[in-house]
Amino acid sequence: LHYASATHSVEKTFWQLVYTGKVEAAAALLPLWKVGLGTTSGILFTYVVTIACCLFAARKSPHPLVIALGIFAPVRFLSGIPTIITVLLGRTVRVHSDEAHLAALTGIPLLLLNFAGLLVMVLAWIWLVRRIPKEHWWISLGSLVVGLALGMYVYFSLLGPRLLP
Repeated sequence: LHYASATHSVEKTFWQLVYTGKVEAAAALLPLWKVGLGTTSGILFTYVVTIACCLFAARKSPHPLVIALGIFAPVRFLSGIPTIITVLLGRTVRVHSDEAHLAALTGIPLLLLNFAGLLVMVLAWIWLVRRIPKEHWWISLGSLVVGLALGMYVYFSLLGPRLLP
């Protein structure tokens, strides 16, 4: 477990084999279903958290933490934007995201996985931002954006590398 990912001892070798078409050799290192399940669970967990926050935010006065978590959880899907641009430009994609790994294992088009994530993210953001109480809306939204940006910076540059190298 690392501050930005969870890996295993043969991960690099496993994915090198998969991406070079040596799937049987990769399967000899780790069962494909286990890797597929682990990869899929990360993506699905993001969807579940995001959708759950949207459902909780449907209440008349949602807790600010629900809105913040619902906006923060799908941020991971932003990593799909460079991939989409690369594919649309006709270049070779060299990305090691959960979506790219899932596409390599299952044959599901990477663009479909990335577009789905971005669609859910945008729809959730629209839904959740509209659930911010109207009084002090700008202060709430500004605080949310600044807090998320500052929190990400502090975690990824200061705390995370020290706590979980």
